[in-house]
Amino acid sequence: MALIKCKECGKEISDTANECVHCGCPLGKVKFYTSNNWTGIASRYIISNNNGQVLAKLKGGEEFEINIDEDTKFYVRCNTTLSRKKHEVVAYACKINKFLVEITFMGASTRVSEIN
Repeated sequence: MALIKCKECGKEISDTANECVHCGCPLGKVKFYTSNNWTGIASRYIISNNNGQVLAKLKGGEEFEINIDEDTKFYVRCNTTLSRKKHEVVAYACKINKFLVEITFMGASTRVSEIN
């Protein structure tokens, strides 16, 4: 557990909280879900931040969740698809952002879609 500053009131709160205990501002949350479709034994979905730091390496069917306190860009790719293209997604603070990550037909590339 770490302390972060609320973007509304500036007071410190736990990074695991869903909202600020002082002013009630909801904290941003980002959830990545990976599809259960076949990805191969060595395949991993790789989620990194704007600085290139790898935040998670997920197999098919796994999830990753992180809290954010400001709008944040994430990059998603699969290490074994034919295309090494990184998909940029933007997650917004004060919102629960959900994304589904999956391999497209025949392993040609990775697709990232926002879930409502």
